[in-house]
Amino acid sequence: MDAELPIQNPAESKDAAHDAHNEKGNAFPKGDTGNPLPPVGAKKQCCAQNTKNKGLDGYNSFVATATLVAVIWYACIAHGQLNQMRDATVAATHSANTAKETMLRSQRPWIGNEGSGVKIKILNTNMVAGNMMILAKNFGPSPALNMGVGAFPFIRSTASDDSDFSKAREKACAEADTNALILGDSLFPQQASRYDAIVLSAVEGIEKRDRMLFAGCISYRDQFDITHPTHHTSFCVMGAIKHLDALYNCGTGEIAN
Repeated sequence: MDAELPIQNPAESKDAAHDAHNEKGNAFPKGDTGNPLPPVGAKKQCCAQNTKNKGLDGYNSFVATATLVAVIWYACIAHGQLNQMRDATVAATHSANTAKETMLRSQRPWIGNEGSGVKIKILNTNMVAGNMMILAKNFGPSPALNMGVGAFPFIRSTASDDSDFSKAREKACAEADTNALILGDSLFPQQASRYDAIVLSAVEGIEKRDRMLFAGCISYRDQFDITHPTHHTSFCVMGAIKHLDALYNCGTGEIAN
């Protein structure tokens, strides 16, 4: 008869294997539930991995911060360079404009008044009619183009107010601009020529005054700009109404541009 093998409980087999492992000194500590706890080395390895992850996160944060600082620093430098380039461009443009203006001033015509005289009659108490003779001379190195002259009689309303001179000069130069379009004469360097400006205007209060003033203006263009009346030479002369053949400068209102 065959011998029967003993039937062993699976739980008892597990405990037996565990006891045999303990006898070899490789026992795993059991927890409260009876299950074995992880070895100490595995816990240390987990902690080391966490520390490594934290260190990597800190390094990434440092790199991001450093990159941001570098971008801001570069932007500041670029902005500063842009401002310097803009300032340099403005300075260069100003220098070029100044050089061009200096060249034009040295080459353009300059017209001056060498002498003035008037032939005037006073009509109907306050109406002034006649003409003003203007001896114009070109002191510049280039010809003056499309010249015209104008004159306007006036009296001063107050001794301390210069607005009378400004208004009379504006009217005289406006007439000179109109005559420049009609006459269109030219005056070459160092050349002098006589021009007559028609005078016809009412001067209120002239019957109560013994002196009269005349604003004169010469309008002309140059070879650099032949489209607009770019230059004016204005002046002022005065004299006694009974002796207008002897005129003298007003001492103001003389402008050349």
